[in-house]
Amino acid sequence: MSMKKELFGTALRGYFREKAGWLGGFLGFVVCFALLGWLCGLPGTVALYGALLCLAGLLVGCAFGFWRHLQRLCSLRELDTLRDPSELPPSQTQTEAEYDRLLRQLYKEKGELLTDSRENSRRQLDTFSLWTHQIKVPISAMKLLLQDRPDAASATLLCELFKVEQYADMALNYARMNASSTDYVLRTCDLDALLRKVLRRFAPLFIQKKLSLCYEPVSCSLLTDEKWFSFAVEQILSNAVKYTKSGSVTVTVDTAKQLLSIADTGIGIAPEDLPRVFEQGYTGGNGREHQRATGLGLYLCREALNRLGHSIRLESTLGEGTTVFVGLEREEREYE
Repeated sequence: MSMKKELFGTALRGYFREKAGWLGGFLGFVVCFALLGWLCGLPGTVALYGALLCLAGLLVGCAFGFWRHLQRLCSLRELDTLRDPSELPPSQTQTEAEYDRLLRQLYKEKGELLTDSRENSRRQLDTFSLWTHQIKVPISAMKLLLQDRPDAASATLLCELFKVEQYADMALNYARMNASSTDYVLRTCDLDALLRKVLRRFAPLFIQKKLSLCYEPVSCSLLTDEKWFSFAVEQILSNAVKYTKSGSVTVTVDTAKQLLSIADTGIGIAPEDLPRVFEQGYTGGNGREHQRATGLGLYLCREALNRLGHSIRLESTLGEGTTVFVGLEREEREYE
């Protein structure tokens, strides 16, 4: 009833605009009828009564037509999204039936295009996944060869290979993120074991750049997808190491606030860049100056965490460092 009240004025104006020509013609007919009766010598009251009777019939017809118009308009407004043309109210005129036929045809074509698009995306993802796994084979082989040569050059090459592998993983996860469905598996994880595993992967980079790592073990569990949460933490650590020339990276878990923080003593982020650092493809002043940013790391990090129900925010002071905060509590999400 409230919707009918809201739409009453709009529906009334729309109805009379649609019927303006028909109503004008009918009123003209009534006037001609009354005038013809008067010219033929009928008493004025007879002609007037006839005109009034026609007008009464017109008002009844308009009231009935407007009520059906208002009912149909309310039915259409209640459909926030059209999932199936069968949800539409029944057609009342031949014109509406033709529109309904065209709509069903378009909906069918849309479904076919959507199916083709999902199939193409799946094939592209499968191809890209295969390519990524294939490129990791020579990377692993080179790692094994370099590990047998404990010198400075080999250590540097190992770090560069680690970065190549990271970029390959980033590209693969970017493709997976844009797929129609993603393989989220939520379970309770040991946060300390998860962080240790990620930090162990970055150990060669910390050693190469002579950066200190500050981390205190914690006894904390986390309901999340281990693979995607680890990927997000890796992106944050990658940026911390990349933009920190000297100093340290500190990883802290505040169990009371359910907050994971990763702080570095790097070059920081300009205030004008802070609102846009999570945008896709945005590199900011640091990325343009150092020409080492893809503009995807933080974007993918936020997307992964948001889909898992975790929050993320960032604080930074130019020239002093950056701190990224990740909420360990999660909001409920619906997954396909």
